[in-house]
This record gives sequence, structure tokens and C-alpha cells, in this order.
Amino acid sequence: MPIQLACLLAPQRSTQYANLVTRLALPELQISPLGAWIEHAELRRLGDLSFLVLTLREGLSPIHLDCLSQLAMIHGYFWLEDAIGDCVGPWLRPLEISFRPALPETLLYTRRYKGKTNEELTRFLINAARFISDFVWSPPPLDVLDPLCGGGTTLFAALIAGHNAYGIDQARGDVESTATFLRGFLSEAGIAHHVREERLRTLGRRWTFAIESPMGKLTCALAHGDTANVAALFPGLRPHLVVGDLPYGIQHKGAAMELLARSLSVWASMLRPGGGLCLAWDATHMPRCKMLDAVREIASELEFLDGPPWNNLGHAVDRVIKRREVLAARRKGG
Repeated sequence: MPIQLACLLAPQRSTQYANLVTRLALPELQISPLGAWIEHAELRRLGDLSFLVLTLREGLSPIHLDCLSQLAMIHGYFWLEDAIGDCVGPWLRPLEISFRPALPETLLYTRRYKGKTNEELTRFLINAARFISDFVWSPPPLDVLDPLCGGGTTLFAALIAGHNAYGIDQARGDVESTATFLRGFLSEAGIAHHVREERLRTLGRRWTFAIESPMGKLTCALAHGDTANVAALFPGLRPHLVVGDLPYGIQHKGAAMELLARSLSVWASMLRPGGGLCLAWDATHMPRCKMLDAVREIASELEFLDGPPWNNLGHAVDRVIKRREVLAARRKGG
């Protein structure tokens, strides 16, 4: 008989992104390795809490449940029985999911700054890029590149998940403050680390952290410079995943497309064959169909994903950014 899995939706941490979790919880599960086993899904209230209840087909292997531990939009999992014998339910039996963060999760949530990308969306982007890549079953660390790292949200989420993190940004103050914050956080948490700071002639500056985590040594490298020069700033880097949040908002009108026109092919050329790319963008004035037409012309080595569930990831951010979308692609040749 089919089995039911009740997935407790993650709590909403901000008044912004009001529909983020309910919009992306099911797509994240569908994109994951568990997706092929989902027969039916519905939102239900159980004990006055919001659950996404999945009906799974028979033959599910425990390995397909391994992906659940790091999903961004789900807070817990329970096997659901509507009745046990003559006792009418619903009855929930916890599903033990073990996830040991490589670094304290407070690294992701402590730092606050204007324009910070939602932490759960960032984790979603990393998960989606990994799920569509050839490296979905590869043990960490993978190499994750954020070509627009800003205040470091993607880098911190990657480190917590046990991955190496590389980021570049043209705003010198953002990169410097991110490096300063990370150094201070690691020191206060008593986490052994070493930092090498370099000035690179004509290119910019680079900070490289060697971090001792319970899962082994991790690398976090930040660079101040032009993202179109990211290959020169990180020579030899072939990331498994490229994840980022494109500039958005009225003040950046047109900036996202200009940035992609001169940089996307660089990011794509660095990505390993079979690697995954996920970028968020403000689709209020740049609809999905126009974005896909544009990026397919820019980076032919990428296979851009469309159709369900990829065309169902749009969600509101605030009164200005009425629709944000997610662009996903896989590097050909894997």
C-alpha cells in the first residue's frame, strides 16, 4: 500500500517572503531524489500546524530519504497513519533524520544587513543546484561558487552544509565586512582556522580561510573584484555548483541582464560538466520566458530547465518585488 509522509513546513522567520515556504516546499521535494516517488501531495492542518502530506508509492528505498535532512522548506518529517486498528487518527510517527552541520547554524542567521537574501531561499538554491547535478549523491565537500556573494549568505549556507565556498563581489566594503565577520565568528566560536589575505595586481583582493570543522577541513575564499574576472581570481577552481542572487529592485533595473551578458558564459565555463547552476532574479519586469530566451543565447553550454516544477517557483518578496523567479541549469557533458 502507498505510504503517507507528513512534512512539517518550516516556520516563517520574516514578514517578507510571506508565501515563500508554501510556494517552494513541494517543488523542493519534487526536485529532490524523493520526487520520483511522490504520487500525491496536499497541504493539511494537523494539530493546528501546517503540513505538506505526501503519498509515496511502494518500493521506496531508505537512500531516497537521505536528501530530506537538508531541505530548506521543511522542518520535520512524520509517517502518517489515518487510523491504527480501531483507533482513528491522525497518528504521527517521527522519522529520524540526522543532519550534523559542519559549522554552527547561527553563522547563517546571525548577521543582518540591508538587502540580505532570505536564508531559506539560499539553502533552497544550493539544494536545487545539487539535486539537478551529477553530484547529488557525492559526499561533501562540493565546491560552491557564488559569483555575487555580497554579505556572504550563500557562502555561510554552503559551509554549514559541509561544502567549500567561494565568493566574489565588486563592492569592496561588502567583501571586507564579510571576511571580518567570518573571522570574528570563527574566533568567538573557538573554531580553529587560518586566514591568508592577498592583494592581486590589477585584479583585486582575496581572503582564503582554512577552517577545521567536525567534518574535516573546509575552504572559504572571498575576492573583491569583477565577477567577469572570477576565473582569474580563483585560478583552477571548477565548482560543482554555482549559486547566486542577481541584483534586483528598481535601483538595479536592467543591471541583471547586463551582468549576465558579460559574465554568465564565464561562470558556465568554470562549472564542472554535470554541475548545477541556480540563480534567483526579480521577474517583476523580466518574465521567465524572456529570461530563458536571453540566457540560452549567452551560454549554450548550459541546459536550462523549464516546465514543472521549474516554472512554478515564482513567489512575492515585497510590494516592489512582486515576483521573484529561479533560473536553473545543468552544464552539458556530464
